[in-house]
Amino acid sequence: MFLTSEELKSLVSVRHRSPHTLLGMHPLGDGSGLVVRAFLPEAAKVEAVPVHEPDKPTLNLDRLHEAGLFEGSTREANRVYAYDLVIIDHQGGKRQTRDPYSFLPTLGETDLYLFGQGNERRIYEKLGSQLRVIDGVSGASFAVWAPNAQRVSVVGDFNGWDGRCHPMRHLGPSGVW
Repeated sequence: MFLTSEELKSLVSVRHRSPHTLLGMHPLGDGSGLVVRAFLPEAAKVEAVPVHEPDKPTLNLDRLHEAGLFEGSTREANRVYAYDLVIIDHQGGKRQTRDPYSFLPTLGETDLYLFGQGNERRIYEKLGSQLRVIDGVSGASFAVWAPNAQRVSVVGDFNGWDGRCHPMRHLGPSGVW
């Protein structure tokens, strides 16, 4: 396990203000490989499979915590690549999806700066739910202004209304998640 016990606890209790720094695919600290983490309470087995580069390794993720935190690592690659998660649930159902933690924020520093000044004239195109296609993946991005929130999660029938599944990242002093 590459997480500290405090990091693990913050993910499982949904207290980490920037879950994207721990979930998803990341280079190992010494640059010698990669680690992938996913929080999937309904999963019995999880695998990360490359999307665009078939020569990249497939990673089997081990369960780190009974709440559904999984982690896998490899020394066969040291550069982050696009991947899907193959998720097998406890009933044997299988689904494949892009990991939402593999995407960068859809709001940039300029957006946040202008918003903070009160000069972002088209904020309605950035906050709320926005349909997008990123790297060929159709979906929705979400952004909300919640400056006093301790945590914000995206919930719906796609994740069983479970706020632990898709916690959002806090974008600094802007109050935007």
